[in-house]
Amino acid sequence: MSEAHPLLVFVAGPQKGQHVLLGKPAAVLGRGSGADILLSEEYISREHIRYELLNAGPTMENLSRKGTWINGKRFKGGKKVLLETGDLIGAGDETQMLFVAAGDDPAQAVDAFGPDARERDAFGRRPARRGAEPEAEPPPEEAAGDAEGEARRKAPPKRPSEMTPGERAEAERKAKQKRILIGLGVWWAVLVVVGGLIVAFRPAGGDGTSRAEVKILSDREIRRHLREPLKPMTASTYRTQEYLDEALRLHGDFGTDVWRLHEAIHAFKKSLAYSGRLSFSKKEHQDLYFQLLNELAEQFSSRYRQACLLEKNRQWRQARDAFNELLQLLGEENNKNPVFQNVQKHLTRVKYFDAKEGKSKGGRGLFG
Repeated sequence: MSEAHPLLVFVAGPQKGQHVLLGKPAAVLGRGSGADILLSEEYISREHIRYELLNAGPTMENLSRKGTWINGKRFKGGKKVLLETGDLIGAGDETQMLFVAAGDDPAQAVDAFGPDARERDAFGRRPARRGAEPEAEPPPEEAAGDAEGEARRKAPPKRPSEMTPGERAEAERKAKQKRILIGLGVWWAVLVVVGGLIVAFRPAGGDGTSRAEVKILSDREIRRHLREPLKPMTASTYRTQEYLDEALRLHGDFGTDVWRLHEAIHAFKKSLAYSGRLSFSKKEHQDLYFQLLNELAEQFSSRYRQACLLEKNRQWRQARDAFNELLQLLGEENNKNPVFQNVQKHLTRVKYFDAKEGKSKGGRGLFG
C-alpha cells in the first residue's frame, strides 16, 4: 500500500515500530513540547531536526548541536539534505528513522533498506547480526600449541637470583641500552620543543631585512576585496528581509558616517548571502549598496596610503595608530577579508619595530 505523503518509519530506538506521516510541508522533530513530531529519547534536543518540502524535494536540516546522522554521515546545522526512499536518519543515541517518499510502499522499503539489510546503521556503526555462526574451534594440535605459546608469553621474567652469569650480563646490557635510548629520546624532544617555541615567538621581520616587508595593496585591489560577498547561507526569505531592513535602518541613522559604514555594508552582504542572489532585486537597494561600498573604499584607500607612508618613513608610533584606525574603520565583522588581514600584518610589523625602538632608547645609559 502506498502513501500520499512521505513517511518516517522508526526502525530503532524507544519508538521502534511507529510510523509518522509527514502531511505538512514543514515540521520540527524533537523532544520539546513545541515540536511538531515528538521524539521520546532523552539524548535528543528539544528541537533536533527540521523537515521541509521544497520544490527540489523533501529535505532534512539539523537544528541540534548534537548533530543528525543520515546514512552514516554526520550533519551539522545550516545545511539542508535532500531525502529519498531508503535514507536512514539517526538522532540522539539510538533513534533511527527510515524515510519513505510519497507513493512508495513502507513495508517494501523496510525490507529493502532497513538496518538488517545494511552493512552499517544510520550512525555508521556495524549492527550486530542475528544468528551469526561462532568461529570454528582449532584442531587439538593447534590448540595445544597455542596454549604452550600463550603460557610462554605470560611467563614472568626470571629474577636476577634465578639467572646464570651470562643471562645477568645480557639483562644488564639491555637495561643500559634502554636507559640510553630513553635519555636520547627525552633530549631530542626537549630540542624540538625549544626550537618550536623559538620559531613561534620570533616576530616576523625581526632581522630588519626585506622579509619583514608586507605587501601594499593598490586602490583597485582594495575596492575588489571590499566588494567580495559573504559565503552563501541557507536560503531564507525572512533573514533576507531582516538584514535588508537592518542595513536601511543603519544608513538612515548614520548616513555615510565613515566609522559606521562597515555595519550597514555588512548587513547588506548578509541579506544577499541569505537571498542566494548576487544583487538586490530593487535597483534603489543595489545603488545604495554600491554607493556605500565606494564611499568606504575611497575613505579607506586615502587613510591606507598615509599609514603606509608613515611606515616607510619609520615613524612607527604614528603608523601603529594609523593602522589601528584602519581596523576600526573596517570593523571586526570583516576580519576574514584580505584587506583586514593585510592591515593586521602591517600593524604587527610596526608594533614590533616600535617596541624595539622604545627598548633601545630605554636601555641607554646616562651618557649613551
